[in-house]
Amino acid sequence: MKRISALLLAMALLLASCSGINEGKDGAVNNPVPSKGDLPGTPQSDQYDEESYSAMVMDTLELHDGAVYDFSYGDTLEDILALRESFDVNSYFDIFSHIRVKEGYVFDYIFDTYADGGPIMYFLPTEEYNPDITSYYSVDEDGFAKLETRPQGRVSEAFGLIRYLEIDNTREGYLEFAIFSTLAGQFALKWHSNYFDHIPVISKDTLDYVLENMWGWNITNTDIKEARKIDTAPVIRETPEGAEVSIIYFTKWGGFIKRTIVFDTTVFDNMEGTCITGVEEETILEYDCRVMF
Repeated sequence: MKRISALLLAMALLLASCSGINEGKDGAVNNPVPSKGDLPGTPQSDQYDEESYSAMVMDTLELHDGAVYDFSYGDTLEDILALRESFDVNSYFDIFSHIRVKEGYVFDYIFDTYADGGPIMYFLPTEEYNPDITSYYSVDEDGFAKLETRPQGRVSEAFGLIRYLEIDNTREGYLEFAIFSTLAGQFALKWHSNYFDHIPVISKDTLDYVLENMWGWNITNTDIKEARKIDTAPVIRETPEGAEVSIIYFTKWGGFIKRTIVFDTTVFDNMEGTCITGVEEETILEYDCRVMF
């Protein structure tokens, strides 16, 4: 099975990324303990609330569909401001209840007007945040906007999110972060940004969604039959340092890929925080839609 070295190199830059840690409902801080909806891969239970986590993925995809953007030639400030009216990134936390923005920070986004156009998510200290994003852009004589500067605290990879988020130190917290970090930012994608199409496949319903929406002329019945054999249930393993979470996601430019995230709550002696100290990806079933942007 194929290792995805390019992604691992990118993830290595984020190994020191840290999050605040918050007590779960059971009061756990230093070690994950059972809480409602125990997940597989633990000594306590092999039960998995497939319906709830499937709904989490589908609700996020529906949320992204509500982002309104005019993809005709050129970007105007009116287009960008209309997008921000239609989509608020903080709506994610209505779906993911076990993760939240660290106190003292604001979560927001601007839109990249270049060929790889799409949202640029960022966090800023509350006292530095200005909701008026027009200062990041210039406007030419034809009325088209050009992104001139980018905010500090931007996260170019979803895993950078953990630096600014608190996650519950429970199975739900770790799994929600794995799902959230796979999906976050996949709205209003333009041109090359459409390569960023990772969909968590964590249930029969999410697998059905992927198979019904795969496109490209080289899909075969054999591909579908092989995909049906995939065990889609996430796995969470407790470790002395924290936890390891494995989920499968699908991309039209790669196929079904297992991503394992290693969380560590013991990296720093002088602060509380959860870090990602390892990310590994492995192709389970290859697929390429052969579409190029």
